[in-house]
Amino acid sequence: MNTRILAVDPSPIVIRGLAGILKGNEFVVECSASNLAEARRCLVEHDVDMILSEYEFEDGSSLELQRLANERQIPLVIFSEWQHPVFVSRMVEAGAWGMLDKTAATEHIISTLRKVAGGKKTWRRKDVRRVTGALATPRLESDIDFPLTQREFEVLSQLSAGQTNKMIAEKLGISYETVKEHVQHVLRKLGVNDRTQAAVHAVRRGLL
Repeated sequence: MNTRILAVDPSPIVIRGLAGILKGNEFVVECSASNLAEARRCLVEHDVDMILSEYEFEDGSSLELQRLANERQIPLVIFSEWQHPVFVSRMVEAGAWGMLDKTAATEHIISTLRKVAGGKKTWRRKDVRRVTGALATPRLESDIDFPLTQREFEVLSQLSAGQTNKMIAEKLGISYETVKEHVQHVLRKLGVNDRTQAAVHAVRRGLL
């Protein structure tokens, strides 16, 4: 009996590639979606045993999809090349069953899906270590907090999404050097040493 998969990715090329990888094995793409709304519809109209999902869509993210998966007791595995520590930590805490890199070998993808189909979560130790290491960042006491400016908050939001300084500059329409200056101000105000610690700290403090 085939394991029926809901594949969620904004790119139809990725969906077709995944279907090709699964062909000839015990897995089949029962339904595909390019965004959260389509994924919701698939879950209503189709019986699926597993979800493979990219992290972000035009109308939401896999965090919202994970909540739906939890309600239906369906395992969800992230299928993405984006492995930012904050993203990984959020998905671990939300209940995702693992993460697959889109560039992984076919044998590894099939092996991972078989483990999930057998009821086993597949987070690798190095993924969890990276998350727990980032989450070990000490919190600031509230009485030594410094408020962020609107622009610093925008920069923090972007770096928390894994954006580089160049990408942030293009997104916000400011210079690369200005972004660097804002990043340094954010790190200093949050009392952290690097971008990952800043992102994790912001999530823990409810700033994002």
